[in-house]
Amino acid sequence: MIHLVLAFARRFGGRLVATATGCWLRKTQQPGTRPLARWKGRSSTAARLAYELAKGAIPIGHVIDHRCRNRGCLNPSHLEAVTDSVNTIRIRHPVVPPETSPPLATIEELDLLALSDRFWQYVEREPTGCWLWTGARIHSGYGSFRLSRPPRTVVAHRLSWEMDHGPIPMGLWVLHHCDVRACVRPAHLFLGTNLDNVRDCTLKGRRSAKLNPDVIRHTFVVIALGSAIEAQSQRLLVSMSGQ
Repeated sequence: MIHLVLAFARRFGGRLVATATGCWLRKTQQPGTRPLARWKGRSSTAARLAYELAKGAIPIGHVIDHRCRNRGCLNPSHLEAVTDSVNTIRIRHPVVPPETSPPLATIEELDLLALSDRFWQYVEREPTGCWLWTGARIHSGYGSFRLSRPPRTVVAHRLSWEMDHGPIPMGLWVLHHCDVRACVRPAHLFLGTNLDNVRDCTLKGRRSAKLNPDVIRHTFVVIALGSAIEAQSQRLLVSMSGQ
């Protein structure tokens, strides 16, 4: 089933909007029109293609009926394969469509599936266990990936983390256990602060003499606080021993 979902996402993901009634419409679609689509060299209505990708082949002699009565709808749960006679009766005597089956996916899930499918085609799994990014890279060696909604370029391993775990909390970095910058395998990634990143770089021998000023200030504050607390503890111990 997952390959059908991915096929549907590749074809329609990012191009649909959901209405209050649950219908899925193309963004550029004119009201009341029946959208067309091409798939593997053949033309058909977009509704037939949506049905086939989600539910399989349409039986011979059957047509696609929109249970929602919206001819432009591409939500598979609103589509049903029926005979011409049944379709004619329903057109003359429309009924409220019962929710007989759940949607294939929400609009947001379709977008994510389409994004995920496009993302992982640029990944090559290595015998070492790393999943290396084969697409574009930035000067530092990290992979880069172009998003369309909204248009922007993101770092590949950060996007990999977000697709697997969700949004990255403010102020945290995505670090590598494997120390391979081009690796986007979620299991090789972990979250940490800027200071964690500096420590990780130092332990792995990748840190140069030049440090970020913010990290220097943070480190000095931590050391100063620690020294102050230790001095206060010593004074307290001395005063207690003199009693």
